[in-house]
Amino acid sequence: MRLLSKKIFWVSLTAVIAVLFLAGCAAKTAEVNAWGDVQTGLILTYRIPADAALTYESSSDSSEVSEVMGQTIEVTTESASNYSFRTLGQIDGNPQLEVTVNKLSMDINSPQGGITPDMSGITGKTFKMTMSILGKELDTSEAAKLEYDLIGGQKRNLQSGFQTFFNDLPDRPVKVGDTWTGYDTIEESSETNSLTIESESTYTLVGFETVDGFECAKIETKVTGSITGKGTQQGMDLTTTGDLAGTDTWYFAYKEGYLISNKMEIEVDATVEVTGPANMTIPSTRVVNSEMSLIK
Repeated sequence: MRLLSKKIFWVSLTAVIAVLFLAGCAAKTAEVNAWGDVQTGLILTYRIPADAALTYESSSDSSEVSEVMGQTIEVTTESASNYSFRTLGQIDGNPQLEVTVNKLSMDINSPQGGITPDMSGITGKTFKMTMSILGKELDTSEAAKLEYDLIGGQKRNLQSGFQTFFNDLPDRPVKVGDTWTGYDTIEESSETNSLTIESESTYTLVGFETVDGFECAKIETKVTGSITGKGTQQGMDLTTTGDLAGTDTWYFAYKEGYLISNKMEIEVDATVEVTGPANMTIPSTRVVNSEMSLIK
């Protein structure tokens, strides 16, 4: 959501009417071409409306395979969500959004059985978040107030899911073939565990396509990163380290200023070192596929 503003100064003591006419035309041109030009360089910024909410629907599935004391254990997770966004105003020049949780569900399956957390308590709730017009999440603290029980009384909240919700946009005009880089950090913690994910995304504008009637910039992303975590379980200490890599293809309606859809695949290779009454090393591989699209 970074909007380029232009000021045109006309210095003249005569022909005031002509100056006002020309200035008015220039202002209209600047408004129409707020996104720049596909040939000379696009100016990509988020411009989420205030008078109408944008609703996004997303789905995700993951499969995690671990080796525990010679046994292979697979855990699968499926989740779905539906969120609406609208702009409330600005804080220090950055848009503040109101986010409404329309739907949220999760199903976890393991050899021990299935788990479906009860998320009905946060359905219909709203929270505020602040971001820059280039997609950098600046304040997502209110999302931490929306909690649900995951398993065995373990509390989780929505904040980590919104710390990197929006893809980063370039801070300069870009043409086909241009690249830019974004850096993100996700931090999640509970009473017994903490996890930090640091990632680097390399974005490339690869072309233009019309999607659902919108003229879109097609952007491909390569993501790399690292995972670190600490925790305790049944009197044992857990230390997690790992790496991640993946790709993301997304479509951005550059004239309107918002995301239309994206599709991502991420693979995480991690190791958990267990110390205490029992010492062991647990390697795991997790593959996550997710999709999100604007539905209205």
